[in-house]
Amino acid sequence: MKKKLTNILMFIGFIVVLLGVLTESAPTALTVLFTAPYLAAVLAVCFVNASNNTVKNVGYALGALLGVYGVVVIITNNLVVSACGMVFMLFAALGYAVTYVLKFFGWVKGEKEISGGVDISSQLGKYKEMEKENIITDEEFVQLKGQALQSIGDNNRLTFEDLKKWKKLLDQQVLTEEEFSQLKSKIFNK
Repeated sequence: MKKKLTNILMFIGFIVVLLGVLTESAPTALTVLFTAPYLAAVLAVCFVNASNNTVKNVGYALGALLGVYGVVVIITNNLVVSACGMVFMLFAALGYAVTYVLKFFGWVKGEKEISGGVDISSQLGKYKEMEKENIITDEEFVQLKGQALQSIGDNNRLTFEDLKKWKKLLDQQVLTEEEFSQLKSKIFNK
């Protein structure tokens, strides 16, 4: 699984913060370990790696605040190692913010998504599951599947991994041969 550069920077910053806590004077390390900046560093790293985008954004915001705090600490010459780690977190948050703005204005393509940021293959599987459990009717399943398949347009970055997922859906009889062929042509006709 690929990790984003910003996630890696945030984690490196966290490791440097921990090293700073361990290398600073022992009494300070014990008392500082449970103070707000260090707790925020733990939360920021956890939040950044969450699957929910809102939680992820909160993690980057925490990282940015920690980075600003780190710059202030460096200027006052206190706990320099930990502060450097916090500055790494600031860079990670800034990198994430720049990428977010670029995606917002359409200058960089985002990941393949349908409404709500859900992978189409997993969404189709959920629809089939709901049909089998009689939560939705066959007609509703066909309609939902049609809407999801229509949302796979030319503006999506389709990969061979998508093709593998669609093949599994074909094998599970979620997709028909015709639907699979149409999806496959979207990958090979680019």
